[in-house]
Parts: sequence; C-alpha cells; structure tokens
Amino acid sequence: MDLSILIVHYNTPRLLAETLRSIRRAAPRLNYEVIVVDNNPSDRLPSKMKTQFPEVRFIQAENHLGFGGGNNLAAKTAQGRHVLVFNPDIFVEYGAFETLTKFLDENKTLVLLELNCEIQMEHCNTHVINSIVPM
Repeated sequence: MDLSILIVHYNTPRLLAETLRSIRRAAPRLNYEVIVVDNNPSDRLPSKMKTQFPEVRFIQAENHLGFGGGNNLAAKTAQGRHVLVFNPDIFVEYGAFETLTKFLDENKTLVLLELNCEIQMEHCNTHVINSIVPM
C-alpha cells in the first residue's frame, strides 16, 4: 500500500462527499486507501454515504475524539507506507497524490511534510520537519 488518506469528519457530510468525489476523480494511479473517522457520535453520517463510497473504510468513534484523536484512531488501521492527514473540505487535483508519494519516496529522511496551498495550488509553501522530539 503506497498511501493512506485519513479524514476526520465532524458535521460536514456534504463537504465530505465532495472531497471523496474529488479523490475519486483524481484517479490516483497508486495503491491507496481512504479512511474516514465519523467523529460525532450524536449525529452519524448518513448510511447512504457508505453505499456511495464503498472503497472508503468508515470508522465510527465511540465518542468525540477531536481532530488529533480521530487521526490517531484512523492511523491505527492505516496500511500505507505514507500517511496523509486530509481535511474533509479539500479538493484534490489529478496527479496530486502521485506527485506527493514520489516526493516522499525520493526524500526518505522526511518525518513530516506540511503543505499550505492557496486555491488551485497557485502558491504553495512547503515546511519540512526532519525530526520529531519525543514528549
């Protein structure tokens, strides 16, 4: 598995559906998985979402875990060589996942990569963190 795409969802089913459609339209030419954590126990995702996106693994958090906790829950089941923390309001362009995976494969010492991009990827700033200090 090349890439695990983790999405923590909380009260934005329409945006999530658009994001999942954009991932599908991007048609990644690599082995990837999408894991969505439903992080709102009092208002679950509609069951039709699972029918519309059978390729997505949906995990229901037992209680609200917050953004970090939701990603940790998803990461426990992730099988990719690389893990991408993805928001439910991001739309991806064709080839973006391949470009990212290639960059990560070519820079094996990277621990964390943060991309801050404006609309349509016109201006991107990349912050590379080469080490993490244990807490």
